Amino acid sequence: NVFYNNAAWNATALYAFKLENRKKKKGAYAETENGYKHLLSLNKSFQLGNGWGTGLIYELEYTKGDIVTSAKVDGLKTTKAEHSIRPYLTYWNNEYSAGFYSNLEYLYNDSDKSAWGSREEEGYSLLFKPYKRFGQWEVAAELYYQVKENKAKTSNGSLNEASDFTEMYIEPIVQYSFEEAGTMYVRARIGENETKHTDGWAKNETFFKDIRKATLGYEQAIGDDWLVKGELEWAKDTETFSKLKGEEKTVEQETMYLQALYRF
Repeated sequence: NVFYNNAAWNATALYAFKLENRKKKKGAYAETENGYKHLLSLNKSFQLGNGWGTGLIYELEYTKGDIVTSAKVDGLKTTKAEHSIRPYLTYWNNEYSAGFYSNLEYLYNDSDKSAWGSREEEGYSLLFKPYKRFGQWEVAAELYYQVKENKAKTSNGSLNEASDFTEMYIEPIVQYSFEEAGTMYVRARIGENETKHTDGWAKNETFFKDIRKATLGYEQAIGDDWLVKGELEWAKDTETFSKLKGEEKTVEQETMYLQALYRF
């Protein structure tokens, strides 16, 4: 990650590069995907006075890779471009030590997996996050809602799937800043999403998913230039299929993140 901040322009920019290697195996079938991902994020903010602020964020995430399978499908390549435009509004009140962050998002994703077909996603989301500080403590709650239309086609251009997606969640956050050390925080996300298939192979099928996620994190400044950060995340998703007599699929995972950031 490379981050740039221009205080005179109230503007920031982020570029990130990631290499990916994903392997999947089920019985005699094996699949490997190798690729890379670019992320560009631009943020321009404006101060409105009396604690109010606004701005605009544009993000582009571009992924390109190659897929090799035991089924010997030749020439499988994947490309994906994810666009996000987010105008935002913020407020902070010094007297009450409270404020909020909010944004409206327009998103458009376009992916192509050559012989496996293509997919387009377009939608909107709304995020609202009020927060309040009590000395060294800070409490907040993130509220999120998204609607999205999906359309997938086969490699010859015929419709494979059309669906409507909605998701909502609430995520309470509590953090504590130590006087002689860093900041510790805990987040817990509770939500659900729904996919309604309107056409294609799963027409009239509906998928329901319950989302449960908890995160424990700590970040610490080292000297004037370094910031180190670590997170432990536990997540559990339970998906129910409407036409398969309530059949469920549960995915549970634990993830650890370790980061070191250097400021020039």
